[in-house]
Amino acid sequence: MSLLDRFRGDAGLILLQKGGPLVIRRLCAAMGPEVVFREFASILDAEQDLSFASTMVQALNLILLTAGEVRELRDSLREAASSSNGTTNFTALYSCWSHSAGALLSLCLLAQVYSHCCDIIQNLSTLPLGAEVLVQIDRLVQLLETPAFAFLRLQLLQPSRHPDLLRAMYGLLMLLPQSSAFKTLAARLNAVPAVTLMQLESMQQQAGSHKSSKQQPQPQQQQHWADFDSLLRSFVARQQDHAVEEERRRLVIEGLRIEEDIQKEHMQQAIAAAVENSGRSSADGAVSIGGAIPAADGSPAPAASDGIASGALV
Repeated sequence: MSLLDRFRGDAGLILLQKGGPLVIRRLCAAMGPEVVFREFASILDAEQDLSFASTMVQALNLILLTAGEVRELRDSLREAASSSNGTTNFTALYSCWSHSAGALLSLCLLAQVYSHCCDIIQNLSTLPLGAEVLVQIDRLVQLLETPAFAFLRLQLLQPSRHPDLLRAMYGLLMLLPQSSAFKTLAARLNAVPAVTLMQLESMQQQAGSHKSSKQQPQPQQQQHWADFDSLLRSFVARQQDHAVEEERRRLVIEGLRIEEDIQKEHMQQAIAAAVENSGRSSADGAVSIGGAIPAADGSPAPAASDGIASGALV
């Protein structure tokens, strides 16, 4: 039995939640995070059980963003636009991470491909936005508050340099219902006076201050280091498969519920019929045991037959 097979089913899910992260972190410490994560991604990309693949991707994504043993992989993904190793890691994880919309968005935010994040969010609005996707986005908002995305929160202070980042954040805000995650992200964005910051940056440029631009080069308006159109198509196709699978599970559950209701109704009818038959049998038994019943006019009941009487006398 492989390691992934141990995480299947209800018992496997409990094992994944309790001891899974520790096992995977130790594997990363022993073999290196790039080897471990790329191997997991290769296996899960061909997984037929879409629900299991989505659960595993979300667990791996949480480890990727929070575990100290995976810092090397996180750093390479942040440099994906300028490092061939980071580009390779990004493209190796992308297809597998498409099993979870929230995990894929966090991967793209980590790689700083903000324009592609906007495309993903725009496509999410055309896909069935079920409860599972909303839960994933809710978790993503919580992860944005972790140290792994400290650089991203600081980039919000440069709206003219990272306009697509602001668009992506507000896009997530518009997808979320007004929950605690909505309030958290709204509070973060309200802390960034975008218009004022853009005016300050414009004043600095007019004054000839290029110090900030030298420290952090202008990001490319369009990323060319990966085939993002093809990657986006693969994400949409994978999410459509998940939507079909979720609808199939919903119909199965509803079918089981209808079948249970029918069985309960039949059982109730059978119990009612049994009670009614029992009542009739009790009434018949009372008549036969209690003897003859007086007539309605009060006259005594007829005597027993002669044969029976004579037999009794003998």
